[in-house]
Amino acid sequence: MEITSIFKTSLHSKSYIDNLQFNNYQDVIPYWTDLNQTYRSGELTFDWISHKLIWDHFHKPRGYQLNIIVTMEEDKCTGIFPFTRSDIDRYGTPQWSFSDDLMVAREFFCSPDKIKQNIPFLPPHVSDDLSCFYSPGDPNPFARQPGGVIDLKENQDEYFQSLRKKSRHNLKRTLQINNDIRVERDHRVRWEEIKKILKIQLDYWLTKNGSTDKSYYRYSRDKISSTLILMDRASEMGKLIALYFYQDKKLIAANFSVRRENNRVDDYLCLRDCREEQNWRGLGILAILKNMEICRSLGIRYYDLSSCISEYKKKFLNMESSYFYLDYKEPLSAGPDISQIQAETEKTGSLCKGL
Repeated sequence: MEITSIFKTSLHSKSYIDNLQFNNYQDVIPYWTDLNQTYRSGELTFDWISHKLIWDHFHKPRGYQLNIIVTMEEDKCTGIFPFTRSDIDRYGTPQWSFSDDLMVAREFFCSPDKIKQNIPFLPPHVSDDLSCFYSPGDPNPFARQPGGVIDLKENQDEYFQSLRKKSRHNLKRTLQINNDIRVERDHRVRWEEIKKILKIQLDYWLTKNGSTDKSYYRYSRDKISSTLILMDRASEMGKLIALYFYQDKKLIAANFSVRRENNRVDDYLCLRDCREEQNWRGLGILAILKNMEICRSLGIRYYDLSSCISEYKKKFLNMESSYFYLDYKEPLSAGPDISQIQAETEKTGSLCKGL
């Protein structure tokens, strides 16, 4: 249902900018289709079905509010901006947010040369984990934050040489101690196979953290479940890179990433056996390193780890990157730092942190 059309503004004598607001995805389909045809299509981050899946399986069940702003110029759609907020979700924000717990390196669904003219229609909002590859035509209204993009280089040796000595040593050692692990690549989510390690990972947050607060467990459950549904959509689009890690015949980890454009990949999710007997392996680190090898073979050059708030991610970085976001004079609450919550609840010294 359309909420309202706020106002029109004249950019010059023959051009008018208008905006519409919606509280559901169904009514936005005509505008979304139009923008897919005139600006971008074929990418997970610009896919209507993907956004609808996230809303149906994550935000809506957790009680969020939705406001989708559609900007128009001379009856042509120039931008679509889905915002969410929540007063009840501990891991959300009461401010409108353009960020997404599931979408990696999200971009404004708006041509870079049109973004500035559409800013007046957008509410003050939190926006982090944006794409480092989206550059507004006029960067003046924007500020910048560090991103987490890796240059894969031409081969593994060249990549290792681009790292700091300590990071290079740690990553090489992780590969060496996991010589017994077999990796299988797939283009789909093996739902039946991952059930056991999914349960292990969720049980880890419920029982191993030594906390009676189950809110982070529920958040992790909802996020992982919804992310896997999103990975199914990526599979349908021919964008999914799924790796399955076996010790003998036993699945101990699975990693899911999504191709973007011709030379990029977004790393979404790693499931792994979080039990103490596997901690020495560094399965999350191993998953990224093996995925890098696959990506190089596919001609991918840039590997996106998102906004890179976790310390373990930083050891992979070998280039500077940053994303543009709208900064406001008044501070906006971005919700809790998930990595800090993990650290606070972590009582076992386990290396298995994060999603």
